[in-house]
Amino acid sequence: MPWICGEPGIPLIVVLPTLQEAQTFCSDRESLFRSSRTLFLKPVPLDKDSIHDPAFSLERGETLSIWKAQKSGILVATPGSLLGPLKKSDSFFTITKGQIVHRDELVRWLTQNGFTRSDLVWSPGQFASRGFIFDIFNPGRSLPLRIEFSDEEVESIRVFQPNSQRSVGSMESMKLQGIKHARGLTLNDIIEPDHRILLFDPERIETQAETYIWLWNNLAEDAEDKISFSWHNFYLSLSKLQKLRIHNADTKRTRWRIPVEHCPPFRGNMDSLLSAIHQWQEDQFSIYLFTDNPVMQERLSNSPVNICSGSLSNGFIDLQDKRIVISDLEVSGVSNSWYSQRDFNPIPSDWQEGIQVGEYVVHREHGVALFQGLEKVSLDEHEHEMLVLEFAEGKRLLFPIFNFSKISSLSVIPGEEPELDVLGGKRWKNRLQKDRASAREDARAIINIFAHREMLEGYGFNEDSSMLGDFEKAFPFIETSDQLSAIESVKKDMENTIPMDRLLVGDVGYGKTEVALRAAFKAVDSGKQVAFLVPTTVLAQQHFQTFSVRFAGFPINIAYLSRFQKPREQKDILQRLREGQIDIIIGTSRIIQKDVTFRDLGLLIIDEEHRFGVVHKEKLKKEYSLVDVLTLSATPIPRTLSLSLQGLRPISILATPPENRIPVTTYVGPWNDHLVLEAVSRELTRGGQIFFVHNRVKTIYQRVETLRQMFPQATIADAHGQMNNKELEKHMLDFYAGTIDILVCTTIIESGLDVGRANTLIVDDSHEMGLAQLYQLRGRIGRRSQAAFAFFLYPRESVIGEESRERLEAMASLPGMGGGYNLALHDLKIRGGGELLGTMQHGHRSGVALDHYYHLLQEEIRKIRGEILKEPEIIVELESNIPASFIPQDNVRIVLYRKILRLASLKDMENLVQEIRDRFGTPPLSFRSFLDITRIRILSRETGLYNIRVSREEIRIEGPDEMIQDLFRGRSSWLTSSGYSVGPGGQKGLQYLISILKDRTESSTTFVS
Repeated sequence: MPWICGEPGIPLIVVLPTLQEAQTFCSDRESLFRSSRTLFLKPVPLDKDSIHDPAFSLERGETLSIWKAQKSGILVATPGSLLGPLKKSDSFFTITKGQIVHRDELVRWLTQNGFTRSDLVWSPGQFASRGFIFDIFNPGRSLPLRIEFSDEEVESIRVFQPNSQRSVGSMESMKLQGIKHARGLTLNDIIEPDHRILLFDPERIETQAETYIWLWNNLAEDAEDKISFSWHNFYLSLSKLQKLRIHNADTKRTRWRIPVEHCPPFRGNMDSLLSAIHQWQEDQFSIYLFTDNPVMQERLSNSPVNICSGSLSNGFIDLQDKRIVISDLEVSGVSNSWYSQRDFNPIPSDWQEGIQVGEYVVHREHGVALFQGLEKVSLDEHEHEMLVLEFAEGKRLLFPIFNFSKISSLSVIPGEEPELDVLGGKRWKNRLQKDRASAREDARAIINIFAHREMLEGYGFNEDSSMLGDFEKAFPFIETSDQLSAIESVKKDMENTIPMDRLLVGDVGYGKTEVALRAAFKAVDSGKQVAFLVPTTVLAQQHFQTFSVRFAGFPINIAYLSRFQKPREQKDILQRLREGQIDIIIGTSRIIQKDVTFRDLGLLIIDEEHRFGVVHKEKLKKEYSLVDVLTLSATPIPRTLSLSLQGLRPISILATPPENRIPVTTYVGPWNDHLVLEAVSRELTRGGQIFFVHNRVKTIYQRVETLRQMFPQATIADAHGQMNNKELEKHMLDFYAGTIDILVCTTIIESGLDVGRANTLIVDDSHEMGLAQLYQLRGRIGRRSQAAFAFFLYPRESVIGEESRERLEAMASLPGMGGGYNLALHDLKIRGGGELLGTMQHGHRSGVALDHYYHLLQEEIRKIRGEILKEPEIIVELESNIPASFIPQDNVRIVLYRKILRLASLKDMENLVQEIRDRFGTPPLSFRSFLDITRIRILSRETGLYNIRVSREEIRIEGPDEMIQDLFRGRSSWLTSSGYSVGPGGQKGLQYLISILKDRTESSTTFVS
């Protein structure tokens, strides 16, 4: 559609029916016309908070003002964009780099003009002040701004990402807009007679507009907030604008037709693509390919195709201008076209790092307590910040920040809160003795299993080839840091001759499949076969499609096998598998039956292992003991996760959300007709699709009919396991292609389905489903950059059991992103990890917190191996903390303390120090001391030192005499004797000690106590 507009010389408004289409239009236009700026007028999100939030109206008014000031250019809108309220501010505060600004005056202006103070800034209208750093989210901008002062002078103005809180750019000047008392604005106040308006599919625009008005008025609480006019009246009010209406279908009102056709799909078939290019060239067409895929750019570099960087949602054939435009969608079946502006702001990831005041924790030496935050204490003429725990009988324990690692969060089921331990009481000591004995027993078993595994001689796969490099470059998205780390770990495991048995845990949509794809490519590239085991036929079909698209253009043969295929087809696949003609086989448990044999199987990938029974998994262990195994799971069963956390199975965790991923908003409650009507209408209005889960085949058709009566304009289909396989496949593929609006289905869709436009999930009778099942269902939505909504409903008249209520409460409390691993941990803490050896998959071995038990286990393993047992005890007698004057917010300081004390390397340390300087400014002296002492902790972990005492006057170190002599030999400023050394203290002494420990680390001399 964007090519129709060309480069208009006058301001043009382009209206599309849905948010999805509008954002796609913006993305496509940015690729096609890079010199022309496209503005998008965001609609107000349809929820009660947003429609009453003046920041949204102000942001929209600013977008219109910018568009008008351009004198030419395109403003893209939806019906909701045009109908929603607009505001213009009359109060401004301009800040320029180098300007003198009184910070108190700035705070006063922000408060008086409607900005809200917050600990962290991620939504328009928020601000945070931390000494010389101000974070402000100006409603007129897409990203928040960070102002750094040098006293009263503005030193820098930076733009930062809300999720990471890291700066991504800089500015010379900014103009803040007051939110409070902003005046209302209408579209007619902005437009002028020479402006134009272009409407794509006017009938659908009108339908969507009326739905938007209906939803808005149902959410508005006061009559004055309601939209009091129809779309027809609004359209008539724009009479001074010249309009052009473009219809997708034939209509009697057509004045002329645009000779444009869809480009044919090639789905990875390079021979077919090259043949088409040759024919188009003979027919004298100009051919353009829009792609950021370097492999495809290189392959077609010597062809008559004009290669253009960028992504398009789809290609087209312009018969009038004899022009062919091809996109990644036609070439490979995947397009990475998306628009950078969002309709939702993500909550910063920092919020997931903290421990809340009042939360249950376990102290390793004293037992179960309540965390009560931070408290300042004066000791030795210095002010120290201490952690506070409350035990039984109201007794409190204050202990240094450096001992934060001694406490672990305790997962608590509502209504089953644990009893607090008595500070210094016998109960905790007795429990600790029992669990240490249990950990010792498990440690011996683990050591024996490791020894047995290391005796096995598997296959060491080849190092990465250039072809694998080409395959990796063809990935159409940006890998997360966790993905890259997991890929590297998997490759190292595969190159080792000890058979791999790695668990890959990642939230739904976090990129587990891409890790599996690269492992599979590496295996095939080494001459081995790959089996990909999945729990359902539908998922097998989707994975087969994904693999086919990603491996397009590479000499790799892929097939999928299931019981639904015809016997003759199955027989042919099995024969080719035996002969080695198939490189990768994807299928359900059918691929591990007796009649399935491989020529040379090298890698087994198991997707969602919790869906397979114990018997299946025990059989796999026996039959494929020398084959590398990669297990993928969003919510691993307790024993699998337990074995990985104990160190028995290597684990990789994908915890970083993909770029532009937004949390899923989750609602739990009784069935409500009005709520369902609102939720479905909202999704249809923005051009999305709906999963409606009704897990009873007998009554599923009744539910379909009910929904057809409620939404006559929507296309609705059903999907369940008792359907004819061809019919099921058709419905699933139609939904995947976007021709079905609402899919009424059973839990058949719970694993792996990836439908980018499906962003609303409604589950009725959710109280009858398991926690992992509910979580998997929620994972079907929110897999792109759109805000997504999950509704877990239960019959209003039903009595919900205690266990069901707890499951639903857990779903409501889990974060909308990255919660799968947390859910599995929650399940493990509640149900236990089962037997270390044997078939029991859950059950408790320990009465203490899970994290605490694994700490005991690691201690026992290291004892058996003769390794150093613990870090040196560090006693600090100088001021070493994060001052409240530097970061006033307690929650932010707690998160920062935890992040710093979890660091495992100096490289991670320096990355975090850069983040601190960016977000908070230059650390004061006491904070620098804290960071230096943390560096010393990291560097001294493998030295065998016992104690380090730091004061302003001196630093005293105790340890094995041989180690002390080795460290301080030739250090004139250090006095060394038997088993200890004393040197200069304070900041300079810390820096000196860091350099000594660095020298020893770089010399890599190993010493074991």
